[in-house]
Amino acid sequence: MKLYGGKSLIIHNLISSFDINVLLQWIPGHTDISGNDKADHLTKQGSSKPQIDKAVSIQSIKQILKNNSREDWLN
Repeated sequence: MKLYGGKSLIIHNLISSFDINVLLQWIPGHTDISGNDKADHLTKQGSSKPQIDKAVSIQSIKQILKNNSREDWLN
């Protein structure tokens, strides 16, 4: 049984609205997993910038996901 609440419920509902399968996986930080150091660095960079409070339409998100999926497939 999966329990959803708060932000995870919002994320679950958003992902469920797409006609795609999404896997979210917890990755432990600082455990010598390839790419974690770079991800940590980029996360710290992003968190130090001001938050942008701009709404993004569902259609825009779908298009971005579609484009990124196509690029990943081709590369």
